[in-house]
Amino acid sequence: MDDVRAALRWLEQTHGVTQVRLVGLCSGAYHAWRCAVAGLRLSHVVAINPLVYHWRSGMSLDPTHHAFGQIDIADGAVRSLKDPARWMKLLRGQVHVRVILRAMAARLMGRLQNISRHVGRRLHWPLSEDVVSDLRQVIRHATPLSFVFSEGDPGQALLRQEAGSFLKGQIASARVHLTTIERSDHTFSTRTGRDSLYNCLNSILSAASDFAVREDQNLASVTPQQS
Repeated sequence: MDDVRAALRWLEQTHGVTQVRLVGLCSGAYHAWRCAVAGLRLSHVVAINPLVYHWRSGMSLDPTHHAFGQIDIADGAVRSLKDPARWMKLLRGQVHVRVILRAMAARLMGRLQNISRHVGRRLHWPLSEDVVSDLRQVIRHATPLSFVFSEGDPGQALLRQEAGSFLKGQIASARVHLTTIERSDHTFSTRTGRDSLYNCLNSILSAASDFAVREDQNLASVTPQQS
């Protein structure tokens, strides 16, 4: 964040640039998100496939220790129930059952924690590492915020899980924009996925002046799902 702040200051002092739009993918999306929460003077923040919304120094890099990894494992296990080949792997002992069970248990705990957080907000308890509080900060700073997710990317499920009805309300009121791009992976490694992402970004950034991106716009050649 200090680097971004220094870059903003340099752009303004050296080149007179005051309108800056910050775009990041994965870890870059996390940093862009945190800059929006901190209230850096930005014209627009676009976070593409963030996997975490809070980070502390020393945290494990093992995905199974994080909510996004647990969501990915649990959702993959549910999808596998429809695949006979996966059942055969299970019978042969080729499936890490303990990892799946731990992920599903962690996801259940995450949902229970979100319920307790919702109660805490209603009672005005101070909450740490709370996505809803962070979103309120972004809105208070009047920073236009867009999320772009690949289809099935666990970061979107985590965002919806942690922000719940508050996020839905902000999307409905156009304070937050969220786009899902079909047939694309986390890093947009295919040509189709990249083309869709570029078209989506072109549309979002060209509309950033008034943040009036409408759901009926064709954001990509492969039409993304609007939420």
